[in-house]
Amino acid sequence: GSGDLATFHARATAALGSRDAYVLVLDTNLQQLLNTRRPFGTELPKTSNQESARIVLQTRDVSISDSFIGAVSGQRVINVLRPVMDAGQVRYILTISVGTDRFSPILHAGQSRDEYAILLIDAKDEVMAKAPPKNRTAAEAQALEIAKAQKGLTARQIADEVWLEATHQSDLTGWRTVVRVPRAALYGVLSGSFFLLAFAALTTTATAAAAIAF
Repeated sequence: GSGDLATFHARATAALGSRDAYVLVLDTNLQQLLNTRRPFGTELPKTSNQESARIVLQTRDVSISDSFIGAVSGQRVINVLRPVMDAGQVRYILTISVGTDRFSPILHAGQSRDEYAILLIDAKDEVMAKAPPKNRTAAEAQALEIAKAQKGLTARQIADEVWLEATHQSDLTGWRTVVRVPRAALYGVLSGSFFLLAFAALTTTATAAAAIAF
């Protein structure tokens, strides 16, 4: 009932604290019943992430969305959704909503040189995060082309410099991590398969961060 939802709203808000994540509860018509971005009882729209919510209804399993603009937040977010079952049927869809801006620090962690270009791209080719975080429109366009054209690690000669380019796709989400870095910038620390494993772990890390709820 509404009393139970109000109690859940209060507990979820307290549990989240200052974390940059929010809890939503949807009914089976995809209507938001609560959203911790707003006080309980606020009139709310249907979810704007209906595709993932319908997947949960069909599969009765967890779904991780691609990025989208939230109907309430107005920001680019991803959702982690799971069914709440009652007598064998989906009664509610519990959703954790996370802003994609939290992924850029993960990608940029430990990188102090601007030669590194790392992008996290969802399955719909939206750039969700990048490192360095400053605007690099040309680099983004190049990285998107790389992501579409290849998987694994390659070396490419550009002018008089050799660039290492690599793409890894997550089996869980379909998201891709793409890296472009001058080989000379690595100073021999990372090479070959170790470089590929190191950057591929970024996709797993970002996916795990998306799923952190409490």
